[in-house]
Amino acid sequence: MMTKNTIIFSLILSFLAFAPFKSQANQLPECSTSECVEYFKAYRILTKRGHSSAMGMLGEFYYVGYGTDKDIDMALKWYRRAGKYGVMDAKYKAGVLYLQDTHLKDIDEGVEYLEYASKRGHGPGLPHECLIFNLTTESSL
Repeated sequence: MMTKNTIIFSLILSFLAFAPFKSQANQLPECSTSECVEYFKAYRILTKRGHSSAMGMLGEFYYVGYGTDKDIDMALKWYRRAGKYGVMDAKYKAGVLYLQDTHLKDIDEGVEYLEYASKRGHGPGLPHECLIFNLTTESSL
């Protein structure tokens, strides 16, 4: 029983050590130093181990070009994957990408992602519902 508790405790500690804080993700700069590349690689390893928060952060890294080249398609891929595993911040960001990025534009998918995140308490509900209404009425004109 003690080894099981030790394993759970070490997993929680490793998760907390690598889990991003919301304010950190919002202030993430573009970076190509060796340190940033190492962080990117570390998060990539965590995603292979199934850490959903690391998946969302990897999406953020691709979005801003932190430790890697900027790649909106890869950012969307990792936001979607993290959202699939319950990271509502990532699900929300995937919805925004679907609505705002011209080559990814898919209003129906974006609306679905934003509504899902909003129903689970993430994101500003009313302003995005107004945006969704405007986008859906524009597309039907």
